[in-house]
Amino acid sequence: MTADRPTSNLLGSCRPVRVLHVTARYESGVRTVIDTIPDLTPAIDHYLLYDGPYDVPGTFLAARHLGVGWRGAARNLATALRDWKPDLVHAHSSHAGVLARVLPHHVPVIYQPHCFAFSDPARPKTIRALLRAAEAVLARRTSTVAAVSPHEAALGRSLAPGRLAVVEVPNWTPLREATVPPDRLARRVAMAGRIAPQKDPDFFRETAIAARGLDDSLDFIWVGDGDQRARRALEEAGVKVTGWLDGPAVAKELAGCSAYCHTARYEGFPVSVLDAARLGLPIAARSIGAFEGLPVAVFQTPKELAAHVVDLHETERRYEEERRSSARILDHMNRSVATQALEALYRSGRG
Repeated sequence: MTADRPTSNLLGSCRPVRVLHVTARYESGVRTVIDTIPDLTPAIDHYLLYDGPYDVPGTFLAARHLGVGWRGAARNLATALRDWKPDLVHAHSSHAGVLARVLPHHVPVIYQPHCFAFSDPARPKTIRALLRAAEAVLARRTSTVAAVSPHEAALGRSLAPGRLAVVEVPNWTPLREATVPPDRLARRVAMAGRIAPQKDPDFFRETAIAARGLDDSLDFIWVGDGDQRARRALEEAGVKVTGWLDGPAVAKELAGCSAYCHTARYEGFPVSVLDAARLGLPIAARSIGAFEGLPVAVFQTPKELAAHVVDLHETERRYEEERRSSARILDHMNRSVATQALEALYRSGRG
């Protein structure tokens, strides 16, 4: 796959800088983030080595599958490095981050964790300590960490204080802003993402049960799919589960809702929250580090979150106040900010 490339180069070399993106999780929010990068930095030649069933946009100069298993992935990465001769490797998420930094080569590695696994509060302390220690060791082979929120940036710096470059690169979503504002009377509350422990479907299920105990006119929907046992538990609690949808279908589902409720127990920063903000939905969330310093209403327990969701639907005035507050997220995370941050990231990555 090819695309017309500008001849200019923001980093000043005689040819376009080549960035090889590597991911073992080309899906959901990680896929959205990766796909936006070539569009935001067209002066750079972007290549992709990935694992996933999805088509790759033509904004990548070339793309190949990462392969199955550690040996296959390592072999394919070595081949891509030889064939494409990238100036930088941009490794997305922990599996690709380990692969790109353990395999012997001399290309600087930018590591974007898309949330550090050691920040999961539900993991045993010993496991979290081991994961953190592994990240600290791998930091020695890291040119720059790309963090998607101030909280994640602080975690990155803590791995090698004063020695590891960290650039904050906020997520951005290409979803168009809604031309019609959401309707409070739709009384439909959404969560989006993979049904998996990180997103904590039990927290969303308990929120739905508590909210419907206060106001049975509210409906709850999970946009996505994943663990089938957890899916059945959601459906048994009256939550509609859509299954996996493509981007336009996700946007259509969210646009038909009256509020967005994010219940993950840890995150880098969820793209689905930005989608909700661009659609004008009021946003409420579980209190986690990713939302620190941002205009998002956060709560500690499902009951507290449920009470807020019910309350914001009570009057049009309250609903509009919450919508305006949530929209201010886009002051911090938008196309212009993301473009400038990516340019700074690739400058930093090359030293």
